[in-house]
Amino acid sequence: MRERKAGFESPLVGHCVYLATSLPIRQNALLTKGFVSCILPTGYLTNWLIRSMATSRLDATFAALADPTRRAILARLAKGEVTVMELAKPFKISLPAVSKHLKVLERAGLIARGRAAQWRPCRLQAVPLKEAADWVEEYRRFWEHSFVRLDQYLKEIQMKEGDRDLRKK
Repeated sequence: MRERKAGFESPLVGHCVYLATSLPIRQNALLTKGFVSCILPTGYLTNWLIRSMATSRLDATFAALADPTRRAILARLAKGEVTVMELAKPFKISLPAVSKHLKVLERAGLIARGRAAQWRPCRLQAVPLKEAADWVEEYRRFWEHSFVRLDQYLKEIQMKEGDRDLRKK
């Protein structure tokens, strides 16, 4: 086998990709722009891509929600469609700063901006918020179940300690 000359970590499949000249091309390899990569089974790759896309979307949603100004903007948009100027009024920041916050929210898919003549109305897109709420709900159920188990365990310990106290007397 030839020595590996140059490579990088593939963001798609999570293993090294090498220059086509550095490794012999096999039947199950993919040649793209001078690089060779082993192809993983379709099911694995599809599942990985779906999980990765969902995770990156959740990351973008939570990153956008991390700022109190953006949360306030979303709270205002929950009441209905509003122009950028109307959104900027309650904040003591510049209009370009509000625009930057809106771009972050738009990239996360939390808002949609339209165009009506010279106005740029914004409206809330609830799908990413629903996905975040569903993700949090899974962990809420986990912690609820954990607390129920902890409560049962503490009751068992109290009963055992009560039995010991009765035996000593």
